[in-house]
Amino acid sequence: MAPAFGEDDARVGRRYDMPFVQLVDAKGNMSEEAPFAGTFVKKADPLMVILNDLDKEVDFYMTLRSLNIIIRIAGVVIRR
Repeated sequence: MAPAFGEDDARVGRRYDMPFVQLVDAKGNMSEEAPFAGTFVKKADPLMVILNDLDKEVDFYMTLRSLNIIIRIAGVVIRR
């Protein structure tokens, strides 16, 4: 539920007397009440954090794989 965003959420929020909490300021940064205070919302998006970490791991894996292939080729060349 996000009573601050969307007509349906706002209606349900009013019906159940939920607080109107604004976790993003006018600049698009997370407010002081938010877990990532001061961080731009797109950078604070946990999914983005996970995807960025995964991307780094994939890059690392590809680097290791490339090195493994180079080492194998070098071994074959040295044996000849």
